[in-house]
Formats: sequence, structure tokens, C-alpha cells
Amino acid sequence: FAYDRGNERLDVMPGAALGRMIYEGAGVSISPEEVTRLLSVAAVDRVITYGGLSGAGLTEAGRLKDESNIPVVVMRNEAALPRAYFVSQVEVHADIVRAAKRLREEGFDPRTTVILESGEAPRGSSRQEPAATETRLTTSGPNHVRVELSASRPGYLVLADTFYPGWIAEVDGVPSPIIRANAMFRAVAVSAGEHAVEFRYRPSSVRSGLMVTAAGLVLAGLLAVPRRR
Repeated sequence: FAYDRGNERLDVMPGAALGRMIYEGAGVSISPEEVTRLLSVAAVDRVITYGGLSGAGLTEAGRLKDESNIPVVVMRNEAALPRAYFVSQVEVHADIVRAAKRLREEGFDPRTTVILESGEAPRGSSRQEPAATETRLTTSGPNHVRVELSASRPGYLVLADTFYPGWIAEVDGVPSPIIRANAMFRAVAVSAGEHAVEFRYRPSSVRSGLMVTAAGLVLAGLLAVPRRR
């Protein structure tokens, strides 16, 4: 389900059909290498399958026998990217279909490059020289994620969490836009140096509800004030 909608019928992206587009590919089968690549981009390091899954970097981590006709097998993906990581190379593809196809191509290296829906390459980036960086995921909650990082040059912090309306980001306490990355994840631009990047879920519905509640309390207070005769 890393590239598909959930079973609660909540569309997490335009059309919520990226999974079908990737795996069906208009009748074109997807190779085990492409499957592994997509799993790695989504930071999936464990896969539950029936009968196992073949592919470079996939090894068996556990097996449940005698519970079904086909054994349930847990595969470990050794090539999985971390949930939060830093890159300094950028490709911009505004078309989400083109971005998804680019993810499948062998020439795309997700460890050094991110596909953005909009934006530009950071100044001072170089393909010949790897970026020295350290990334630490210090807070992981349903409504709050905090990442601390130290980068040797400007780039983007990529978070393999679903790009979804209502999330906001701050870099060192300063609001920063969240850009759709690698078709359905998140990226935030950062400069060289040490930073703390925080993601918080603050949907407009909550803000609207608070405003309505505040207005109701004010009205209730006014009505509670006794009138002079």
C-alpha cells in the first residue's frame, strides 16, 4: 500500500490512482528491480508477502508456515532509504505521471536526487561531490514530526510521509513550504549548516472549528451578561 490509497476511501493524492498506474502501467509488467526501487524510495524496509518476493536487495526475514496454503513470508529490503534523508540534486517534473515513471527508470538515483513538483536546484550543488550530511528523526507522532540535520551544502530534506493538505513545515522556527517529492512524499528546502525541521498537522478544518467555537463562546458570554432595566 506504499503507493496506493488507504481502505478508508480517503484520496491522498489527485485521482488516488498512482498505485494502479505504477503497477498496471497500461498493460506493461513491472520488473522485480523496479518493485525494489519503488519500495526503497518509500522507505519500506519490510514487506509481507505470500510465498516471498524476488529482487536485488530482498532477503527473507521470517516465515509463517501451516497457516495458509501459501506461506506468509516477511522480506527485508536492504536497499530501503531512511524515512528522512537529505539530497542536493533535483529534478522538476510538474506532471505527477511523468514523475512516477521517472521513479521507475534505472538511471534515477533516489539516494542523491529528488523529483520535485516545483522548485529549483540549490545553488552550489555538484554531481561529482557527495553531500556530507547527518539526519536524525527525533520526534515521530501522528501530528508532529521533527528532524534534525547537518548538511555541508544547500539541498532538500526528504520525508517519506504522504504529501497531504493540512501539513505545515518550519525550518528553525521559520515557516517553509512543503513540496511534493518523488510523486507522493514531502520535501523542504534547507541551507547548509545545522537545522531543525518540524512538520505539524494543522488542517484548515481545525482552524475553522476553533474560530466557530471562539465566536460561540463570545456570543454566549454576551448573552449571559444581565441587561440593565
